[in-house]
Amino acid sequence: MDAFDLNIPASRSTASENLAAASARNGAPVCPAGATHTLEFAIDRWESEPPGMTRRFLDRRETRMFELRGANQLRSAERFGWLSIAALWLGLGARYSTAIHTDHVNVSGVDDLLTIALVDLNPTIRAVRGAGLDASDPTDPYGVIFADLAAATRTSHAVHVGDRRVGSGMVATALLERLGASS
Repeated sequence: MDAFDLNIPASRSTASENLAAASARNGAPVCPAGATHTLEFAIDRWESEPPGMTRRFLDRRETRMFELRGANQLRSAERFGWLSIAALWLGLGARYSTAIHTDHVNVSGVDDLLTIALVDLNPTIRAVRGAGLDASDPTDPYGVIFADLAAATRTSHAVHVGDRRVGSGMVATALLERLGASS
């Protein structure tokens, strides 16, 4: 297997600026909530589904995402959706994956080798010209990168993090620490 490259910058100070610029250019994908769409998305994006992506998991995840969206917690729904998929990729199982609380995820570790901080749960608000309305982008560029990294730990031997090639096991350990699931 080849290394999986996410082009995450090596400098912590520029990580969020570069991610924001990339998101502005490409736009972060909206996290699919429905069972069928989630499965199709996983296969399209990662060429396989995470282990443990059962119908029961998909149904529980969909319910939780719709609850969050219904409560107008759009960014939290996105973060939950991405982190629940990431937890599956990391081997945490469906029960853990659907119990994730987005406000309890560590933004970074003391000796964290990852250069991305999971922050910015508040979407940018912009005025819609001529309509007198404000609109927000609920997508979560940080959550999708977290899910991509988790998938890479299962599908590649190494992951490019900034200018470094890091073993998948080390990346998985850092992600597990972020989720509060490290041993």
